[in-house]
Amino acid sequence: MRDFGLDIIREDEDDVSKAPLSYNNTLNIAPNKEIKYYDVSHKYFNGVDLQLDKRLDYSITVEYLEKKISNKLHHWRVDKKKIFFNQKEPSLVVEEISVKLIKVIYPINIATDYSGKIISITNHEEILGRWLDSKEKLILEYKGELVYKLLRKFERLIQDLTKLELSLTKEIFWASFFSKRYLEYGSSCKKSIDFLFPLEAYETPIVYKGFMELSPLLTEHEAIELNYKGVSEIPALSKLYHKREQHRLTSDLEIKYYLEATTKIPTSINVIFDVYDETRKEDISLTEISITLDELGNNNNTNQSAVEEQTSSENNNEIPKKKKKWFSFGF
Repeated sequence: MRDFGLDIIREDEDDVSKAPLSYNNTLNIAPNKEIKYYDVSHKYFNGVDLQLDKRLDYSITVEYLEKKISNKLHHWRVDKKKIFFNQKEPSLVVEEISVKLIKVIYPINIATDYSGKIISITNHEEILGRWLDSKEKLILEYKGELVYKLLRKFERLIQDLTKLELSLTKEIFWASFFSKRYLEYGSSCKKSIDFLFPLEAYETPIVYKGFMELSPLLTEHEAIELNYKGVSEIPALSKLYHKREQHRLTSDLEIKYYLEATTKIPTSINVIFDVYDETRKEDISLTEISITLDELGNNNNTNQSAVEEQTSSENNNEIPKKKKKWFSFGF
C-alpha cells in the first residue's frame, strides 16, 4: 500500500535538487548588486616531467553594477589587488612596475551581453586619467631605456580603446570568468562551443573545439556545475614550435565552473590546459588556474593560502601525464 504522504516528501526533495534553469535548459544570469571577492592562483609546470616552474597569485573583486534596459547589457566593475610572484611580494623592478601599471588599468568597468561575453570597456576616460597621474611619477622613480620603452608601449596600449579591449581576451582570468556560457543547452544539456582561450600569455587566443555540458541537478553544496572540454591544434606560427619545427603540437583545455544557484555567478572556476608534442609523444607544459570565492569577503588570505597550497603540492607532487584523460582538479 502506497504512503502518499511520504511520496510527496520525496518528490519535493527531488525538485529541490534540480538546477533552476529556464525553458529548454537555458542558463540565465541573474546577478545582484553586490561585490564578490575571489582568490586567484596560476601555476605553471614545464618540461617532460612537468615540474612547477612559477606561480602567480592575486585577489580579484567583481562588482555587479546594473543592467541597462536600453541595450540589455550587464555592467561590472573589476579590481585586482594583492599580487604575489612565486608567493612573494613584488621585489624585482619589472614586478614593481607591473603592479603599478595594473593600478592604472584597475578598477576597470566592462559591459557583457546576455551570454557573459565582454562587449566593451566603459570607463576608458577614468583609466586615462589615472595614467596621467602616474606617468610622471614612474618616469622619475625608474630610470633606463628599457623602462621608458615599457612605459611607451603601455601608453600606446591604453590610449587605444580597441587594443585595450582586445588585451582582455589575452588574459586567462578574463577569458575564464567572462566566458560565453549563459546559453540554451537543450534536452541533452550539452552544447558544441568554439572557445577562444589564451594559451600563451598576451598572445592571440587560439580556438578550442569542444563541448560545454550543464548538469541539470544541483551539487551537494547547492551549486550548478558546468564543464567545458576542448582540444586545439596549435598554430604553426606559435613560438612554442621553437626547436620543434615540423612537429605537431596540440592542447587540451578543461574548465569546471561551479555557479550560485540563484545568481548564476561563479563560486569557483578551475582551469587546466597543456601543450603536448604529438610527434615526440611528450609533455611541454601544463597550466592550472583556480578562481575561488572568498566567502568572508576580505581577500586577506591570498598569500597565506598560496603558501598552504604550495606545501600541499610539494607533499603530493603528482602531476597528471598525457595522453589522455589527464584532467584532475582534485576536488
